[in-house]
Amino acid sequence: MEWQIDDYQQWDEAVWAEIRPIYEEAFPHGAKPERVLRAMLERRLASLAVGRLEGEAIGFALSGTVPLAEEASSLRLIDYLAVRSDLRSRGIGARLVEELERRDRRSGEAIGFLIEAEAGETPEDHSRNRFWERLSFVPTEYVHTYIWVPEPYRAYVRPLDPAQPVPRDGRALFQCIETFHKAAFMRYDKRE
Repeated sequence: MEWQIDDYQQWDEAVWAEIRPIYEEAFPHGAKPERVLRAMLERRLASLAVGRLEGEAIGFALSGTVPLAEEASSLRLIDYLAVRSDLRSRGIGARLVEELERRDRRSGEAIGFLIEAEAGETPEDHSRNRFWERLSFVPTEYVHTYIWVPEPYRAYVRPLDPAQPVPRDGRALFQCIETFHKAAFMRYDKRE
């Protein structure tokens, strides 16, 4: 079977039509509206990596870089990562993360990865956290509570180069994450 990952720096309606069912299935509550995702790509806050098997979209990662406070470096924030439910646990999510890593190693754009994952006690929360930990992401101690979603979140980090550690202060990392989210929701066209 032929596996490939296509990279999109701009919004593409046809691609959105392919990944929308995966997005809606994976994130039924609290996901960003389509208009916000579109704006993130149009304003180059994020890029989209789409995993394909035999040409069919089966997963995606939406990510952007966040500058680290008081440092001259950035982390790649994986805002959304999803795989079609019938194909989960087959290494597809890991392949998407590996592709992001290859990109960042080539570009030097980021020194590591940052994600936020639910810090609750549900089986789904535990499963997601085990996924990230299998990919060598390390949880921070701090648990963050947003005012607009009920579940708590924890930041996870992973350096691209073990010799160049990444910050592990959860509070500071969530400031970076919140700055990214605010930029994502900022209206770029006052006529909207």
